Order: sequence, then structure tokens, then C-alpha cells
Amino acid sequence: VSGREVADHYETRDSYVLSAGIALGLISLGRGSDVGLSDLNMEDRLHQFMTGGKYQSGANPVSTKCSRLKEGRNINIQMTAPGATLALGFMFMKTNSTSVAARLAIPDTLFLLDYVKPDLMLLRVLAKNLVLWDSIQPSIDWVSSQLPSVVAELYLRPKPSATHDTIVQAHANILAGGCFALGLRFAGTASSHAKSVLLHFLAHFVEKRQLTCIGVVGQALGFVMA
Repeated sequence: VSGREVADHYETRDSYVLSAGIALGLISLGRGSDVGLSDLNMEDRLHQFMTGGKYQSGANPVSTKCSRLKEGRNINIQMTAPGATLALGFMFMKTNSTSVAARLAIPDTLFLLDYVKPDLMLLRVLAKNLVLWDSIQPSIDWVSSQLPSVVAELYLRPKPSATHDTIVQAHANILAGGCFALGLRFAGTASSHAKSVLLHFLAHFVEKRQLTCIGVVGQALGFVMA
């Protein structure tokens, strides 16, 4: 997950990093709080790969040798954040750990929202609810509750000081993340409540023509009705 560019094949690096993050999470699925893993500081390290900062001393000994991409001493979260987010979610899946969920929460200020890409908001909502597994409810209110108050308010009442397109994308991806978590929670149950909720948001995204979110909610609906 923390590997930096060492060759000219930089265009495939994001796939390797994402795969490594998912693999790490699956290896330690639901065991993030085990005593045997505590001395590795995995929670803190993955959180840093989500939010950024400088590489820890000795954490990345391989020097960068790429003629097309130069990275400094700071972590490139555009590469590391997706894998780290899913790894943290899988590691603490079904643990209902509020401290880990807080690390995965969406920022609640407009300033901090600018530092999180919309697709990462989707992953954060998904990962947070993998951790808070027992709190997932098949209701429209529950999915809507994933929205930070600043996003919900500015979506309904835009202000000149806020970029409306940013708010619209954040709003859509956060709701889609909640729908995907709902689909996983009720996978294979054919729950009429979960189906109704997902159909509601599917119709919403179709109306808004948000294609990525349509695909995400469609997959979630498929999980429930499988």
C-alpha cells in the first residue's frame, strides 16, 4: 500500500495499491483488534495513508526512480487512500468499533470536504458501515443519515460560497456508499424493506443521471435479491 513509484509503469500502480489494500484487509478480516496485530500499529498507519502526511522514517526505503512521476516526502493519497480505506474497513468488519468508525467518517466542514475526492467518500461510507455492521438499517432515513449536515444543507439550499458541483457529487457518492453497505448487510435475504430503499435511491440517481451511482445501487440491489 505504501510503495512508491520505482519504474515507468506508473499507470498501473493504482491497481496494485488497491489490490494490496483489499488483500491486507481480507487476510486480517474482522481481526483488527487482535493482540497479535496491535504492535504493528496498522490502524494508525492505514489512517495516515488515508489522510496524508509525511512517510515515517524507514517506512519506505525504496528510492523513487521514475522518469514521468516525481513524488516528494509526502504520501500520495490519490494512490494510497482507496486501498487503505478498504483495508481498515475489512480489518475491523463487524467489530462495531466507534473509534475506527470515527477515523473513517466523512469530514463535516466544507473546508475539509475539499480534501476528499467524491469516490473516496463512497469508500469511506462503505468502510465505516462494514465496521458498524449491526447499526445498518433498511430505511431511507438511515441511508440519508450518512450525509454530514453541511452536505445535506448545502444540497438543498446552495450558497454562493460553496461549489454546488462539489456538493452534488459528495451528496451522490455518500448516498451510494450507504446503499452499497445496505446491500452487503442484507445480501441474499430478499428483504422487502432493503429492496424498497434501494429502488428509491436507484430512481433518484436515474432521475439525476448519475451513472456511477446507478451502477453502485444496482449492484447493491442485486446482492439483496440474489
